[in-house]
Formats: sequence, C-alpha cells, structure tokens
Amino acid sequence: MNTLISHATILPMTLESAALVGDICITDDRISFIGSKAPEDFHADQIINGRGYVVMPSFTNAHTHSSMILMRNYKDSESGLQAWLQQVWAIEAKLNADDIRVASELAMGEMIKSGITSFADMYYNYDQTAQCAIDVGMRADLGLTIIGDINSAKPVVKANLDKMLKLCENDLVNISIAQHAIYTVPADAYQYGAQIARANGLKMHTHVSETMTEVQDSIREFGTTPVKYLQKIGFFDSKTFLAHCVHITDEEIQILKDYDTTLVHCPSSNSKLASGIARVKNWREAGLSCAFGTDGASSNNNLNMMKEINLGCMLAAVSTMDTQALRPFDALKMATFGGAKALGLDNMCGTLEVGKKADLIMVDMKGISNTPTNDIYSALVYSTTSEDIRNVFCNGRMLLKNRRLQTIDEALVKKQTNKVWKDICRR
Repeated sequence: MNTLISHATILPMTLESAALVGDICITDDRISFIGSKAPEDFHADQIINGRGYVVMPSFTNAHTHSSMILMRNYKDSESGLQAWLQQVWAIEAKLNADDIRVASELAMGEMIKSGITSFADMYYNYDQTAQCAIDVGMRADLGLTIIGDINSAKPVVKANLDKMLKLCENDLVNISIAQHAIYTVPADAYQYGAQIARANGLKMHTHVSETMTEVQDSIREFGTTPVKYLQKIGFFDSKTFLAHCVHITDEEIQILKDYDTTLVHCPSSNSKLASGIARVKNWREAGLSCAFGTDGASSNNNLNMMKEINLGCMLAAVSTMDTQALRPFDALKMATFGGAKALGLDNMCGTLEVGKKADLIMVDMKGISNTPTNDIYSALVYSTTSEDIRNVFCNGRMLLKNRRLQTIDEALVKKQTNKVWKDICRR
C-alpha cells in the first residue's frame, strides 16, 4: 500500500528548524520519501491533500493504566493519592479478563483520537491488552506488573513471562517489568524484577516520588529518598522509565544522569490528585530524557496527549515564573521522540525520517482557533486541540480517518464498556 500526503507542512521533530512544506511518501509500513515533491516514479494507491495540515510524528503515552478507564470519574474527590488508591483497588479486585479486553479497546480508541499510537501500560491481564493492541494496530509496551513481596512476584512472573515474550514476536508489542512503587513492592521483589529484566533484555517501569508522603515515608523507612533507595538496591542497572518524579531532589537529578532512564511527566494526574508540579525545567537543564504520560483515565480523567502537552507547558511556566521553562517545540519533542526513546522505539518512530515506521498524524490547522498561525509549534501547543487531529497512521496503517476510528467500532465499544461497568458494580 503506497500513500502520498502532498503539500503539507511537515514537522520531522528532528530539529526545530527542520520544518518544510512538501510531500511525504509511505510505502507499506515505512516512510520512503520526505521532501518538496514526491518522486515521479512513486505510484500512490491513495493521495491525501495535505494543504493546511501539519504532518508530524504521532505521540507516545509513556505511562498509563489503560483499563482504569472503567473508573473514569469514580471516587475522584478523595483526599489524596493513597485514599484514592484504596477505592480503586477495591474495584480492581473484581475485574476479569473480559473486562480488561473491553476497557483496553475503549482506551485505545481515545488515545488514537488524540494522536497517540504507542503507549506504556502498567496493569493486569496483559495478554488481553496486547492482543487488543495487535488487532487495533497500536504499539503497546505492556508492564508485567509486580505488587507485593517476592513470594507474590515469582508466581506472577512465572505464569506470564513466557506468553508475554511470545506476543513480542509481533513488532507492535513489547514488554517491561513494572514494579509498581516502593510503597507496594519491597526490595526483594524490586531486585527479582531487575534480575528478570536483565536476563531477558527488558526495561523496567515504576512510579517514583509521586507525592511528598511517599518521600517522607521512604526517608522514615529506608533512611533515604526514593531515587537513592532504588539506586542502592540496584534498580537502575537496566534501562528504566520513571513515572511522575514530582518530588525528586537536586541530588537525585544528578544521580539519574548516570543511568539510561527517562522521566515521565504526568501533569494532569499530578494536578488532579494534588501531588504537586514536577520540576521539568530542572530535569531538562540536567540533560535528562523526558516524556509525557497521561496516567490512567481515573486520575486524569482523559487519555488526551494534547491536554498533557498544553498543561505541561503552562505549569512549567507558572511554577518557575519563566515562560521559557518548557518551550512548545521541546514539549512536542517530549511527546514524540522522548516517549519513543522511553519505550526503546526511537530507532523506528518518534521522528519523521526516511526508513522509519510511518507513525504519524495529520493536524488540521485551518480552524478558527489556529488562525492566524504565526508560530507552528506554539499553535500546536496552545491553540490546537485533539479535535484538530484528523488522520492518524501507525505502521503505515490508517487508524483514524477524518476523525473516524478505522479499526475500532466506537459505538459498540462504548456500549460494551457501559455494560461491563454495570456488571462490575453488581459483583
């Protein structure tokens, strides 16, 4: 299948100055040409007029709990993270594989409609979410989730690792070892997960320093702050990505510079749960890799990457009193290349380059809120909404066409989700 997108404003996201007006050619699952005019010998099966559109890399959601979409707007006025978690865990105890499958599909539909084609999930019934991603056509990094001590962790890993590695034979699926957090996973289980990661060449995904309570409890229990504790027990010996990191210290920022790690900023969840404002300016000044995540839809309450980018920039400015704390291009880079790097996908997506996978979005810039478009990057962050994302490609396959999902029956999955939730409430 050959696709030509013509006369578009193309943002490769390699350099801020790399923007150009021209054509982009997709051959099967890859980008085969980017330039001012497509080669005459390129024979397109479909031609899309890109006038008035931005074509850019699709987004990566580097931290979410996709099936928690079932608990959207549920018990979300609790006093803080820990009180909210108690409500959520009570519902999660009732979930089965069929629930996860339906919720995963709904979550993927919402993510696609905000330009996300890759996501890192930390949840349960991984095979359901993985198979759903394959069917839908998204890239999924599934966290083999560990909560509890080593006696709890070993049976979970034993029961799931081989079948998850088998699913990775499909290039849309990868897995990570996902130790939940230091307040739910003791050192022996963290170290066991790290051992499994090293033996299988996997990444690790965890929550870190999300709240001040977590930091204070860490100091009281372990005699040090969370990042230093994780360093002490050998967590950073493999590639890692860390969700939230709201309250990491200057010393911890310097420690993380020595490791292959990415810090995942979740501004909506951090704000809604009153966790705090992450110091993204300091992260970036230290040269740390950064990405965006939505967290789950029960603590956000959307899976909308455009919202995260917008809020991330505004919180960075107001918390530092510096309008340059997170510039639009840099925020978009976090959501594209930064997320791809976190998931180990930067060799195939995250930027638009010949030979890379055709994971890209088309954003309609002709609407009233984008008129005039004086600065393209600023417009995308401060004026554009997810409703302006008209077409989404992943692996060369169109997942969204003129705002209509192509691989998901939106009406059906919404109906199924409402039925599942009613069933859960009766259990």
